[in-house]
Amino acid sequence: MVWGLGGGLHLDAVIRAGGHDYEVTMVYPEVFPAAPPIVRPKNRDERWSGHQWGRGGSLCLEWGSGNWHSDITGAEMLTSAHRLLSAENPLGEGLSLAVPSRHSTSVGQELRRKLLRFYVGADLLSRLAKLPDGAEGTLEACLEKQGESYVCVMRRLRPSGLPAWKEPSVPAALYEEMDEMGPPAGLFYNTRLDAGDIRKARKVGDLESLLAEAGNGAASLSAAGPHPQGLERRPDVLLLIDNVGEPHLFMLFADGDVLRAAPVRSDARDPNPRLPADLTGAADKTVGVVGLGSVGSKLAASLTRSGVRKFVLVEADVLLPENLVRNDLDWRDVGQHKVHAAKRRLELLAPSVEVEVRDLNLTGQESNANTAGALKRLGGCDLIVDATADPGLFNLLAHVATTYTKPMVWAKVYAGGVGGMVARSRPGLDPAPGQMRVAYHEAVADSPEPAPTGEEPYAAEGADGVPLVGLRPRRGGRRRARRRSGPRHDAPGRELGLHELDVPGRAQEGVGVRSTFPQRSRLHGGFGRGEKRDNRSGGGVRGTEVLVGTRREGNRCVSSCRMRSRRG
Repeated sequence: MVWGLGGGLHLDAVIRAGGHDYEVTMVYPEVFPAAPPIVRPKNRDERWSGHQWGRGGSLCLEWGSGNWHSDITGAEMLTSAHRLLSAENPLGEGLSLAVPSRHSTSVGQELRRKLLRFYVGADLLSRLAKLPDGAEGTLEACLEKQGESYVCVMRRLRPSGLPAWKEPSVPAALYEEMDEMGPPAGLFYNTRLDAGDIRKARKVGDLESLLAEAGNGAASLSAAGPHPQGLERRPDVLLLIDNVGEPHLFMLFADGDVLRAAPVRSDARDPNPRLPADLTGAADKTVGVVGLGSVGSKLAASLTRSGVRKFVLVEADVLLPENLVRNDLDWRDVGQHKVHAAKRRLELLAPSVEVEVRDLNLTGQESNANTAGALKRLGGCDLIVDATADPGLFNLLAHVATTYTKPMVWAKVYAGGVGGMVARSRPGLDPAPGQMRVAYHEAVADSPEPAPTGEEPYAAEGADGVPLVGLRPRRGGRRRARRRSGPRHDAPGRELGLHELDVPGRAQEGVGVRSTFPQRSRLHGGFGRGEKRDNRSGGGVRGTEVLVGTRREGNRCVSSCRMRSRRG
């Protein structure tokens, strides 16, 4: 045994097993003892074992990254290598035994460096299982380059003399993107061939020989067409189903080479198995989302993942590169209207989603008929979401929600990210949206002034930024609230407030608005929270939480606000 330092600390040794000498190198990684030593052939061109990571790679021994601990010595690693080589006996005399693996590989590990991959879903497997022996026909597939590999998705199967099948679990929008490369077409055969024989095919001629063996002697995969199954051109792909119903997909090239696709299986029949039971009815509800910026774009995508399948999206703005820091869309959508880009985003998340779009500015210079039609459509939704942080548009949507007795949710992130607010109003359970906003602003009117943030316009049309909490500045840089006795339009520099509001007597007690904002000006925070590190008090987080709620008083319900300090 010889120790060395070249290329890191290592030990060259010889292991005698089955009468043969195996020259090995044990390398100690730089992170040792956090990771185990590596035992590999000294000659990097040799491969001895089925438990070896490629030619010249390390041996997979009894201790690895999953069960290694620093009490295991290098001598024990070499002893484990001796046991492996003695049992498998790749180069020695005597019997060779199969050594079971101590672990199983994941799908991700098996697919490493696989250039061509084939998505095999539960619906496709179910259809293939119903094909009679000897069935054959044509197929349509979609191929898309994703990162370092190509992914093939089956689109249609047309068995000869049987009804056609279409993949139901893949969004149609995905097919449209894949079709830009030209949809591959090909043939399929339900055979009784062994999977091992199918995997050995390396040329088009090998596949033709296999089909002749299976009884399809007339199959010519290199012919330009037409083919007996109805394909009018040379097939791009071939799908063979083996004797246990497993599919094997091959890409066929004009020079006679073939490339077998690695299957990516999904046996899940429920498209959303983690959906809570109380959200199973979400697919039947329609949600109207107005504003597809930093809040609305993420909210629409999250609702789709939560099972909502019907949307009405309203937004007039265009996506710009400076929006990407907060929007759910990406560079592929820059220059597009946000509403159309968001529609495609949702269609790629769920195959059955239905999205109506209106690229309208509801408070801008638009046709009265178009605006009225959009508002009427929003009134027909089961939930209205205002994600614009626009006071004038809030008033409009609040009126629609009240008129059509629909629940409404609204949210905003304050300029500079110093905090935010999320609120909801349910007909018959909470005050009307306008009343809730008035009460909320009354509660925060006397809050300390946050520091200037130097915010830049976010929308493409260059609208002014939204004030932090709507406080009116006065001389000297300080701010104070202006109180009025009744509801008024919320506009920059105008603050409204009522201590008690009459709402329908059927309303119940509950909390409708929750918001957190800072007590000091140097802030760090995110959506729904503004925080400051108070170094003088040992690093606690301080802030103010505002609750807007309702309570019964005889035959009426009174809205009120409560503020409480938070300290971490």
